Amino acid sequence: MAEQHDESADTLDGTETADGQPFFKSRRAAAVFKHAILAKYVVPFASKTGSTSTGNRVVIVDGYAGAGRYEDGKPGSPALIAEAARNPALKGRIIECHFVEQDAATYRSLRQVLEEVDNGGTLVWEARHGNVAEHLDELLARAVGVPLFLFLDPFGLGLPFDVIVDIFASRPSGQYVPATEVLFRFDANAIRRIRGVLHKDDPSNKGREKTLGALDRAAGGTWWRDEDDPTLDNRQYLEWFEERLLDEITTRAKCAGWTAAVKPREDLQTTYLLVFLTRHRDGMETFGETLSKAQETWRREVFDQAFAAIHGSDQSALIELDPDAIFKRQEADLAEQLQSQIEQNLRALLRDHERFVVRTKYGAVYKGVEGIARITHLRKALKSLHAAGVTTSNQVGDVYAKQVIRAPGAQP
Repeated sequence: MAEQHDESADTLDGTETADGQPFFKSRRAAAVFKHAILAKYVVPFASKTGSTSTGNRVVIVDGYAGAGRYEDGKPGSPALIAEAARNPALKGRIIECHFVEQDAATYRSLRQVLEEVDNGGTLVWEARHGNVAEHLDELLARAVGVPLFLFLDPFGLGLPFDVIVDIFASRPSGQYVPATEVLFRFDANAIRRIRGVLHKDDPSNKGREKTLGALDRAAGGTWWRDEDDPTLDNRQYLEWFEERLLDEITTRAKCAGWTAAVKPREDLQTTYLLVFLTRHRDGMETFGETLSKAQETWRREVFDQAFAAIHGSDQSALIELDPDAIFKRQEADLAEQLQSQIEQNLRALLRDHERFVVRTKYGAVYKGVEGIARITHLRKALKSLHAAGVTTSNQVGDVYAKQVIRAPGAQP
């Protein structure tokens, strides 16, 4: 479900979902996933980057903010960001939250939600009416010299590829400069639809070239038209597209990145891709942890929806079957599988290297479970291998950057 890529050395708008349902009625499982990422990532990002920034300032931008909450009361991205900014763990940081919404009625709802969240007047926020592209220069100016996290969740294709690359080009690079991170959504339904237009040379389709050009701009070129194998089905093509898009954008923006294919259920087609970009290893590792935790939240949502579909409001089923216990057992089984895969990966690495630091072999350590496993599974794997005498290193301390994983007999 997730892929990571490291290139660093050390617009179509609408108001409905793909099935035609009003987006802000209620959250679907796919929305739960991206919102879990926001809820779990903003705090560690702001805490770490804000500790050394000028005035302890951090700028968070939600470029397609929406109404702030769904009609059922559950928080959308603006409410989640605002609540994260008020987290006690961020005491001493100044978190500036900027929200942009194009639809006038939705913008009014957004302001109302933010005013409710900021009831005590402790939140630093601004809401802007209009397209994010119109406000982007001003927003980037507000973030000069301080860390920036930009969340872009459009309907359709959103900002062009070159605009995202230019965001990184306009920001400083290097080890000790303020962080620049972007998380954006790429609509999978648009990819499949436009791919269909590409392969159907229909003379009656007067808007064909305009449609193809929209994906050219979003993808950063015509490379998406040059399929390695034109017989790929939509699932296979999207996997190819996801890998190639990440490679293209990290190369051009001179950054590293993750992608995640987000689905309503594991057996259904991908709804959209989430692409995360950063220039810092800490960002890559922290986002990998966040992806893992967000997927656990997503799995619970899918489980609950399936349980409700089968049993409805049957209270006897809730008591007899105990869905909490069932889900917990499923997660324990998955954790064992993740730990086992990491153990295999570590054994393979130790056959080729007497010693290594996980940070330098991150992809190999998590091979096959990237974005699903996290540090807790790595620690358990190290503990198991240490007990078996495969490594002299245990799970204690900073296992990513500081602890050296050694084979028995390796020199310190």
